[in-house]
This record gives sequence, C-alpha cells and structure tokens, in this order.
Amino acid sequence: MVLPPRKLMSKSITISFFRFIKTNRKIRKLAKAVEFFSVRNWRYSDGNVVSLWNSLTSEDREIFPFDIEDLDWEAFCQVHVLGIKYHMAKEGLDTIPEALTKHRR
Repeated sequence: MVLPPRKLMSKSITISFFRFIKTNRKIRKLAKAVEFFSVRNWRYSDGNVVSLWNSLTSEDREIFPFDIEDLDWEAFCQVHVLGIKYHMAKEGLDTIPEALTKHRR
C-alpha cells in the first residue's frame, strides 16, 4: 500500500511526537530522582579520611589505595553515566552504540 505524501508526513510527525513525549517523560523522571541532591547545599568533611590515610603505613597504603588524587576520573565518570543509564533511566546497555552515534552528530 502506497500512502500519499500528506499521509506519510502526518505519520512521520506523529511518530516524532510520541518519541518526544517518551524522551520528555524520561528526562522528567531523572530530574525528579536527582532533585533532592541537586537543589540543596551540602557540606562535606574529609577529616576522618585524611586522618586514616595519614595513620596508614606505606605497606597499608599499597594494599588499600584510596587516595583521591590517584582516582581515574574519566573511568569513574564513564561508569557513573552507565549506572544512571541502566538503573535510573531503565535503558539497556545495548543502546549505547546508537546513543553515541546520535551524540556525535
């Protein structure tokens, strides 16, 4: 069955609209989930961690490396984003190649 151009355009717009609605719902759900942490002021203290680190021997520091300066931030952020995608957005990790293609455009 061949549809006239007007029907094809209407169908395309309808599909795009429903994709937009689905994406918008996901964004709103994620925003609601992180709202508590993103709209408040937080004060952190790392005094206990620094004290613990300073009390360790050099051998213990090699066994338990938790110095923040040694953290691979790029790898940490990649895992963090994948966790958000999988656990909060409820998207499978199999959609990553498609998402990267769209992101690069």
